Amino acid sequence: WDANTCDMQKEYLSVAESYDGFVGMSCSEVEYGAATQGGYPLSMLCAKQIGETDFREYNYIVVPYCTQDVHIGDSFDVSYEDGSTIHHAGAHNMMSVLRWVFRNFPNPSHIFLTGCSAGGTAVPVAYSVLDRHYNTLLRGGRNVQINAIMDSSVYLTPSYFLQNYFPNWKPESLVKKKLHFNFDKYQYQENY
Repeated sequence: WDANTCDMQKEYLSVAESYDGFVGMSCSEVEYGAATQGGYPLSMLCAKQIGETDFREYNYIVVPYCTQDVHIGDSFDVSYEDGSTIHHAGAHNMMSVLRWVFRNFPNPSHIFLTGCSAGGTAVPVAYSVLDRHYNTLLRGGRNVQINAIMDSSVYLTPSYFLQNYFPNWKPESLVKKKLHFNFDKYQYQENY
């Protein structure tokens, strides 16, 4: 992703303002509202049941992506050899979404995460932050079930990238502070 590809895809990176009233609603509520806003069908997990889980009454939160940092970057205005400047703000975006989730869903019974490509790569990070928030002794030792599906996640990272480009994202602010992962020890190891 770069400025050109993000600009070409910008209609997918935002939702029409006419849908603002549906933020935080369940899938069945959104489907009804979408039908009244032009009849566009929704194809997420709406009207689907997987096992005993009926996703029609789940709330959906879609996090668009165009920061080139698999949702973990914390570095603004990074200049590259080709003259491009990238805002690796994925960690800020993810944490903003999660803070909104914490405020608006203080007592969920079940959380289901899914993502593909960069979104799939971020699922374990979001899972860890959600688990720490909802399932800690400080929060009364609740037991919120959290499940995840990842598709085409990006984990096979060569050491050249880890040493020469990964530091540009400054992922340590999220990985060390929020996940308490020993980033300094493992940051250049391909198997982490």
